[in-house]
Amino acid sequence: MSWESGTQPITPLLVKGDIFKELEKFEGETLDNEQAKYFLGKLFKTNIGFAWELLTEQILFPFQELILNGLFRKDKSVLIAGRGLGKSYMLAIYSLMYALYVPDSKIVIVASVYRRVKDIFLYMEKFLSYKEAHLLRECFDDKIKKDPDQYILKCKNGSMITGLPLGGELLRGQRASVLIVDEGLLISPHIQETILYPFLTARQNVKEQLETKQKEDTLIQQGLITEEDRTIFPNNKLIITSSASFKFEYLYEGIYNPWTEIILKDAKSRPTDLPSYFVTRMSYLALDSSSPIMADSVLAGAREGKEQTASYQREYCARFVDGSEGYFDMKKLLACTVPDGELPTTQIKGNAESEYILAIDPAYGASLASDYFAFGVFRIEPETKRITQVHSYGKSGQDVRTHYEYLIYILKNFNIVFLVIDSSGTEFISGFNQSVLAQEHRIDLQFIEADFEQDGIEYVKELIKAKGQINKEGRRFCYAQKFSGTINPLLFMIL
Repeated sequence: MSWESGTQPITPLLVKGDIFKELEKFEGETLDNEQAKYFLGKLFKTNIGFAWELLTEQILFPFQELILNGLFRKDKSVLIAGRGLGKSYMLAIYSLMYALYVPDSKIVIVASVYRRVKDIFLYMEKFLSYKEAHLLRECFDDKIKKDPDQYILKCKNGSMITGLPLGGELLRGQRASVLIVDEGLLISPHIQETILYPFLTARQNVKEQLETKQKEDTLIQQGLITEEDRTIFPNNKLIITSSASFKFEYLYEGIYNPWTEIILKDAKSRPTDLPSYFVTRMSYLALDSSSPIMADSVLAGAREGKEQTASYQREYCARFVDGSEGYFDMKKLLACTVPDGELPTTQIKGNAESEYILAIDPAYGASLASDYFAFGVFRIEPETKRITQVHSYGKSGQDVRTHYEYLIYILKNFNIVFLVIDSSGTEFISGFNQSVLAQEHRIDLQFIEADFEQDGIEYVKELIKAKGQINKEGRRFCYAQKFSGTINPLLFMIL
């Protein structure tokens, strides 16, 4: 594990000064009640691990305390972590502690799917329910308010933690002192930049800050305090967590890489008005081998000889990768994809007058880190002699029945006139035909006998033979294609 502090100015953790040096002034004396409260509060704000243990009797791992300190100290933070390293767990702790430390703060949590937001609140609910967490419980309302369109937890000092669905009506017009974006990889740049980031445009407690500054100006003029003693009002904060992605995607090009460069930028060329940044990328390899956070059996099952695959490197090692191994090149696919927010989008049901091709790339790995079992639905464009992908499906580590069910959905909702599958996966079709699901829906898929790997006149002969075999009504339109070979795109137009 490497660490670069960069050239950013040191940011205190909500308080300034060394608490222990201050306490030396009271050597041999007894602190009164107000002094004891002051130093206990200051100790809490300089040592999150100690505060959390005292409030809940739960001990943080060193890496958790390190990350939480970074999130508190910096204005913009991005946490890239491997699967199973507890991003949601740490966000729950951070939300509770920030609400406790900063009165009247407003923390808003969003994620790519609302379930992720609920998971973070479930962790908070779990922490508050610990028998030993009576001190923490006293600081918050008894229950989390759980509405269909928002979760709310209130702290008795005026702070509020709100969880919102990404597509909810309450999303627009929100304001926050802390915005937490979980799984930022899966949220489009358009939504992040035009809807979410404006949450942070308004500063919290402006009146209080102005009044405090005026009072402290007077005290400084009177020589009672110095500039170093000024009250710290934290800036609005943006926190993004995610697993790693490809280097050509927004998470790397627009956030991780430029923020890292700012941290390492030469101090002399750094503008003084820049926000401060905290960037961390953590693989499971950063954990001690005896750590109970991740089970060895889970990691062993995920690896299965896939240590060098792009999916394993991203999901478990938190490494950004250039492209993708195997048949598909993700960078090329992205270049051919309609940008987020533009039409057309995914077609859920085919047009009655259109004809479609279904392509299947099977994969049967039991691990979630294995290759996806993929379907692609393509609409035939007779006028331009092209095909356009309009629907896709990809899942890993699923029971084959899940894929059978989705195949039935596609066959029922799209006018499929041709099905091409990897030649190594023809047993999927035969297994599907024998399944109870296929028999219930009276579906029986049949292969044509042809070899489109031929050249010249032999290729034409194979086309003619295939055209005579195809029966769309009887669903005899399946072809086993060697995906490592070549195929003429005009084949689909001719058939």
